[in-house]
Amino acid sequence: MPRLSVLLAALIVMHSISRGADQFGPYAEPDFPVLTSTVDFRDWEKLGFPKNNIAVRGLIIKLPHDLYVCFDQDLLRVAGVWQGEPGGKFLTFTTIPGISYNIPNKKSEPGQKDLPKPIGKPLMATGLMPGWILKAAKDVTPDDLVDPRPPGPDPNEPGRGPLPVEKFRWEGYRIGSGKIAQNVALRVELTYKCGDAQIEDRFESGSQDGLPAVCRTIYVTKGAEPLSAVHGQPGRNITTPTVALGSAALFSLPGRTVWTLNCITPNETIDDSKIRTTTSPLESDVFLTWNLFPAITKIFSHPASGGFVVDEISLPLSNLWNRNVRPSGIGFFPDGRMVVCTIDGDVWTIPEIGDSNRTAEWNRIASGLHEPQSVLVHREAVLVFTRDGIIRLVPSSDGISTRYENFCNAFTQTGESREYPMDMVAKPDGGFYIAKGGQMITRKTPQGGHVLEVSADGKR
Repeated sequence: MPRLSVLLAALIVMHSISRGADQFGPYAEPDFPVLTSTVDFRDWEKLGFPKNNIAVRGLIIKLPHDLYVCFDQDLLRVAGVWQGEPGGKFLTFTTIPGISYNIPNKKSEPGQKDLPKPIGKPLMATGLMPGWILKAAKDVTPDDLVDPRPPGPDPNEPGRGPLPVEKFRWEGYRIGSGKIAQNVALRVELTYKCGDAQIEDRFESGSQDGLPAVCRTIYVTKGAEPLSAVHGQPGRNITTPTVALGSAALFSLPGRTVWTLNCITPNETIDDSKIRTTTSPLESDVFLTWNLFPAITKIFSHPASGGFVVDEISLPLSNLWNRNVRPSGIGFFPDGRMVVCTIDGDVWTIPEIGDSNRTAEWNRIASGLHEPQSVLVHREAVLVFTRDGIIRLVPSSDGISTRYENFCNAFTQTGESREYPMDMVAKPDGGFYIAKGGQMITRKTPQGGHVLEVSADGKR
């Protein structure tokens, strides 16, 4: 007769054992190439950058030379580029997981009073407008360079969800790797659709004209529709033919375009000539290295007999990456393996439990997710409910997830610190239900505090 194994709250309670200050590494893992977070660029307004610039679903790509790119997954735009400070200081960690990572029980400010802000020197920003226009650059009008998404209950709220799915679709990103010298080079590749064109977007850093530079390479599978990319400030003086409209510059894409933004030295003023497109990419540096593979092993024990069995599993608080482990969601594979997500953005798997002579091998399969609080296994895929949407993790042959696919981001998400991705369950007949927190402190949010139904294909 099958034995019932129950995972108690001890999995979480064990974490409350007293520990010294900063026992763990920083919230933003230094060697992992991405971090997902809301990013508030409004402090840049006094420098002449676009107003009301908030990337609610921001994908931060971390590059050498302390350079950072924030890509807005909703508007498909480069929301901002900046150079952080030495020592990995690039963002104020004011969200609940960030602020409590090494200080247990510390809470963030409610509402949107203190959203994460970039630290360092601003280099470039795009306003709240689509990053792509389905027109040739010469045909674009100022009316095209506004947020096309319908406003919610508060017209000032930028968290309005993705662009219309009929024309645009964020597909996700892949962390690719390859050998350079003795290191593993990590490259973040973004994929999305604009009209009938497939876009692959890649950011690297290197040197040009003696200055550190960000290089953006865009690959386009040519569609029938014309297509223009939008550059923000200070991108008005670009060497290829463009149309300048206010604070944006556009160019039509022939198939591949390489875009380079030089870093600004401390004594140098922002100059429009610092951003331009070129015909070939600069020579990039070796990317950050990240050790994906070793498993963390902890012993568990339980009573040897009885029909009701309690498994006590120690958290892998001593691990290769010096990561805090604060479980926020638990799911199971059909074969009994367990998957655990943490509020800090990691996902771990544990083999089937139930044998007192075995050890529980904690394997980290993903990182950098945006405050996940629910995980489930659906048709052998791991789905994680985050502030960026429901993410489908696609593992490679070794079980590590290198592809982070957008399964569903059709619902809205604001920067409200209490609009949590609380829970997700699969419907017996297909599809899902998700529950979103909704303490609306600053603004009335469109779908906060709601239970929403998600279609089986994730598109509605």
